Amino acid sequence: MDMSELPEPWSTAAERAGVRQTYRGIGDAAGLSHVTVKRLIAEGRTSQTTITKVAEALRVDQAKVYQWASVEVSEWGPWVPPAEAHKLNPRARAALEELIRAMVQEDGGQSDAGTAEAEKMRVSTRDDMTLAARRGASTGRAQWERAQTLGEESQDDGGMEPA
Repeated sequence: MDMSELPEPWSTAAERAGVRQTYRGIGDAAGLSHVTVKRLIAEGRTSQTTITKVAEALRVDQAKVYQWASVEVSEWGPWVPPAEAHKLNPRARAALEELIRAMVQEDGGQSDAGTAEAEKMRVSTRDDMTLAARRGASTGRAQWERAQTLGEESQDDGGMEPA
């Protein structure tokens, strides 16, 4: 198949939805880049937002898009973070995403090799967190001790002028 050709069942779904039968056609209809659509269809790399937009553009269930893209979904379905997640800054979002990736292994934690690797990661992570907590505690304690030595400075200029 030519790489510019839209594979089945994507081509048929696009035709039924009245969308041009190209990566760019689906992208335009979904409000996405054609590269994002190609990544979904050819590689199965995606996000919940992409799945939602493509499903709406093709007028199919999200489950179909996951199935067609060969994206494995757990029995609980895709995880959608709570509404408050929008308050996270980019660094916190990246950390949370990495934490999720570390918790969910490629093999689902089923193989011994995956378990051994996960255990190594957990030990490292625990050590790192302990070290960070100690640093934070010592820094916080030092700041608290410094604050205790400072006197409260008066805002009063000492004058007793009537208002």
